[in-house]
Amino acid sequence: MDWSIEERGTDEVVVRVQALKGFKEEIKALVDLAAFNAGSYMKTHVPFHKGELYRAIFIHTSMGYKAGGAGGGGSYEATVGIDTSQAEHAEIVLEGSGIYNRDDPKNGIFPANGNVMVFAGTEGDKVFTRWTRGQTPQREWYDDAVELAARTIQSGLFGLDIEK
Repeated sequence: MDWSIEERGTDEVVVRVQALKGFKEEIKALVDLAAFNAGSYMKTHVPFHKGELYRAIFIHTSMGYKAGGAGGGGSYEATVGIDTSQAEHAEIVLEGSGIYNRDDPKNGIFPANGNVMVFAGTEGDKVFTRWTRGQTPQREWYDDAVELAARTIQSGLFGLDIEK
C-alpha cells in the first residue's frame, strides 16, 4: 500500500493514498480524516495576532480520485494549507526572515527609505533602529500538523485488513 504526505512549497500539504480495489470508501474517508486532522491542528496552533493566518488555512477534503496513468496506480488525495493571498506574511512566519531564513539568509533587514526603521515597543513606545536581524521561523505548528496527517494515515491503514 503506497501513501505519501507531500509538501508543495512552504504553504501546502497533499495527503495521498493509493487506490485499492475493494477499499474505496475506507481510503477516501482516511484521506479526508488525515487532511481534516492536519488542518484542525494548524488552526488551533497557528501563531495568532490579527487572525489573517488563521483565516487563510484551508482544508480541501474529498478531492477524489487522481488517475495514475495507463498502468493504473491511481490515488485519492486531499489538500490542506495556507491561502497566501489572504495572509501574505505566511512565508515569513514559516521560513523566517533576515539572518533566520534557512533558504535565503541575508545579513539583516535594512530600511528601504531613510536611515532608520520604526517599530512599536512593548510599552507602546517607538523603537528606532538602523537594521534588524529578522524574524525567527515559527513552523512547529505546521510541521506537527504534517506529522499528525502521517500518523493518521499510518494508524488508519493498520486498521484496514489489507493483504500485501
